[in-house]
Amino acid sequence: MLAQRVREGIRDAGGIAFEFPIHPIQKPASARRQRSIATCSTSR
Repeated sequence: MLAQRVREGIRDAGGIAFEFPIHPIQKPASARRQRSIATCSTSR
């Protein structure tokens, strides 16, 4: 696993590894909603 190898490399170099949870970047809900509405209105 990549994260584990990175942590071990940081520790081997004398550092302290920190892990932070990250969230994928997504478009705002309003943009998705507008695109959905536009698709519905053009398909009829």
